[in-house]
Amino acid sequence: MLVYKYRGGDETIFERDLSSIKNNVFFAPKHDLLNDPCETLVCTDKFVTQARSLSFLFGTDKEKKILNVQDAVRNLFHVRKKTLGIYSLSKTYVDELLWAHYANSHKGFCIEYDLDKLLNCDKSFGLYAFDIEYSKEPPQYSMKDINNHRTEYIVKKIAGHKSIRWEYEKEYRIITDFFGNHSYDFEAVKGIYFGLNMSENQKEILMNTLEGRGIKFYQIKQIPKTYQFERELINDVFKEEISYFKKIPNIISRIGDVKIDILEKKYIRESKANITIEIESYIDEKSIKWLAKKIKEEMFKNAERVFIFFYLKGDSIKNLAWATAHFSPEFEIKILGAKKENIEDLDKVIVIGNILETWEDNFSVTPCKYFLVNENGKLFMKSFFAKNGLSDSYELIEEVMETDNKDSIRLDYENNYGEYYIVEKNGYLGIYGENGKFREAKKRDILKPLKNA
Repeated sequence: MLVYKYRGGDETIFERDLSSIKNNVFFAPKHDLLNDPCETLVCTDKFVTQARSLSFLFGTDKEKKILNVQDAVRNLFHVRKKTLGIYSLSKTYVDELLWAHYANSHKGFCIEYDLDKLLNCDKSFGLYAFDIEYSKEPPQYSMKDINNHRTEYIVKKIAGHKSIRWEYEKEYRIITDFFGNHSYDFEAVKGIYFGLNMSENQKEILMNTLEGRGIKFYQIKQIPKTYQFERELINDVFKEEISYFKKIPNIISRIGDVKIDILEKKYIRESKANITIEIESYIDEKSIKWLAKKIKEEMFKNAERVFIFFYLKGDSIKNLAWATAHFSPEFEIKILGAKKENIEDLDKVIVIGNILETWEDNFSVTPCKYFLVNENGKLFMKSFFAKNGLSDSYELIEEVMETDNKDSIRLDYENNYGEYYIVEKNGYLGIYGENGKFREAKKRDILKPLKNA
């Protein structure tokens, strides 16, 4: 479902609203900051009447106990009201009164959200969403409500009702446990609607600021000879392919645009967040710093601690990050794997003997090359590791040992860990141990027939 938020005001308010969209946050104010003085009004008259009726059946002691429950309920409502945040939305973008009241007489704009993505935000706190119920009378708390202590029920009783005079708003509400700013998934914003009287300068600022996010921009227009409005898709002068959190630009990386992919992001608690990023190629510390600070400012602005894990695309092992950048709360970058210069050094290794085959494992933490070498009539598997410059050389026990699969070849060597190599059917080199394959290296050259080596 799509929902809408009308925005508008003077230059100061425009800058505030622009900053909120840029930093992917919405502000949920306290109930007493809203424009309806009857917000959160709940009556308990019905409850009192029912309690007094029961006193005739069960005596005044029973009535006192019930009235004590009433006091407890009132206290509960009072406590909840003090902390709740209310983010008011509408299910329409073409209501004339909404544009007049909430978008500064069409001088403002309207934000279109994907509700599912908007609700998939900072879930470290209570988040409740529902349509407003409109009626001629305030909601009543009665005896039947005593047994319903679910938080969502209580929140909706407090903040889910308004006078029928407000029905034109078609309001949908998001209620948060705490008022204030709350982060959301940046992909939640799908469109921006410009009011009839919005300045061209502010339109340009919005489109420029939100460049590369895949957001559509619309102009609200009056349908001739009617009181109705319609939208018209407009040409985004800053339109480009979706690039927001999709790449590190060349101006930062200095090696061309580096594609990135967000694999996972989540809040663990109100002040803590995790995000896992896959990057296309090796980047330097400057690029890591730029991306990490952009993530902190525009994705997890409210979080005191943010833990960012970087993986290289194509890594054969996914449980070890190539690099990390943590705000905890001090900012710290650690490159745990090899750097670009280490990979370049790996291409310069000198191998003694007749190289029969070459494989490479580009796992970013410990990139490695394997060489099957005939040295003075003996077969060796030689490995070179990029990060630390270490190398190993193992003489194979037998030149060839057949496996159960005749399309693969097993190569054994003396060791205390039960490890061995298998040249797979596809030419890849599998490194095996007691628990099965734990690494795999891709063939670098065309596989040669080992039996003829």
